[in-house]
Amino acid sequence: MHGYAKCLILMLALVAFPAPGEEGGQSHALAAPISMESGAYNPWTDRCSDSRAPVRRKIYLRQPAGDGPYPVFLYFIGTLRSAEHPTPKAIVDRAARRGFVAAAVDYDTIASVFRPTGVCDSIQAKARCTLSSDEANAPESAMGLICGNRRIDGREAGLKADCDLGIVVSGFSQGAALAMLARDYDVRVQAMWGIGFHDQGLIDKHPLTCMHGEDGHPPGGRALPTSRMRLIIGQEDKLLRRPLKPHLQDTTGRACSTALGPCFAVDGSGWGIVPNGECTQNCIHEYLDDARFWESDRWWGADRNIDWLKRFVQGPPPGGGPVAGPGAGQDGTVTALRRILADQRPAVWQCDDTATYLRVAGGVSAGSPEATEAAIRRVLAGWEPGASFDRIGYSVVRVTLSDDQQLAGAMGSAGARCYLGSLTATLTSLEGIDAVWLEIEEGSHAEPGLYTRASFLDMFDLSGD
Repeated sequence: MHGYAKCLILMLALVAFPAPGEEGGQSHALAAPISMESGAYNPWTDRCSDSRAPVRRKIYLRQPAGDGPYPVFLYFIGTLRSAEHPTPKAIVDRAARRGFVAAAVDYDTIASVFRPTGVCDSIQAKARCTLSSDEANAPESAMGLICGNRRIDGREAGLKADCDLGIVVSGFSQGAALAMLARDYDVRVQAMWGIGFHDQGLIDKHPLTCMHGEDGHPPGGRALPTSRMRLIIGQEDKLLRRPLKPHLQDTTGRACSTALGPCFAVDGSGWGIVPNGECTQNCIHEYLDDARFWESDRWWGADRNIDWLKRFVQGPPPGGGPVAGPGAGQDGTVTALRRILADQRPAVWQCDDTATYLRVAGGVSAGSPEATEAAIRRVLAGWEPGASFDRIGYSVVRVTLSDDQQLAGAMGSAGARCYLGSLTATLTSLEGIDAVWLEIEEGSHAEPGLYTRASFLDMFDLSGD
């Protein structure tokens, strides 16, 4: 029964999170390209529209030929590129074939790129002017126009986008920094994929404060949780002033022993360094221009990463029309899986007697979110080892243990996994928390890093409530 259950969970995971070439990679016929423009941006005043900066920013947009509605994919160009550069256009076309209203978004990539000493005001101003859907702040932003189905002159744009189905973002180099900040300006942004991302100012080596907290831990001041990020960089990327691996680990909160290749969690978040042997030549900063970037079987290629983003959005039902709620028309076990991953009723979770499944050991309701959190703190302090936590971002808690070695080496692999699964499920039942950043010394049965409920899919019993 145990082996059967694990096979069933694996099957469900593939249904819920389709692999490339399956549902996530299905191809759509495309409508003709749509040429749009967004408002002007003056980097010296940080204003989104200014008569002294009349340049309009281009939007290259493609969408499926079907009726829709469709979720939205936004790609942000790198420095000195344009929305009509062949690579952004090709990425947009591929995203549209996978069921997105997809757009490559132009912005002022040159002026005041990054200020020195890690200050974020310039990049944040660009993000606000490009991404804000708040008409009072950015009435002509690319996000506002696309989600509002209108052109800059107010006419309808003929788009089939429904931003409430979810928005995912990607970007290259400076554009990856904008993508990482996207959720700060619209909570409908669900996930990001960054290409050649740098977390530093161009003049010095100081990390950008909007990417990191003051103590260097993720997620800093940004709203996007680390469980919704995937960063990939080439081995020969020379623009970064510090070693690639520490940069990626600091930004994503995920540590791996590997020096090159992918370092992904079970849910697909994390980072990767593309080895030189993977590219036709060396994998440089602009590795996305390499011919192998377009080969669908490459873990670092366009198709695989767009398909990962598609896991976080809803798609249109067959034949178009209103989109059904989560789990509608799906097998009941898939509905149960999605419910478990999203459930935030405050509760203490623990393994069952066989150390196979995670179950609710008891609900926690103390009258207010603050009192409920305090109650869970008291429970976790009494565990062996005792656990304490503090919030380090919008949706992440950092956990420290009273005895790292008890978890990492003295509980056995099954005991350590039960403990981590129980800890993660319990903490993610708190309001606003969807990930746990564990700070321990790496041992034979446990390692530091980021954990979500998706990290323990095989431990949830989907047969009941």
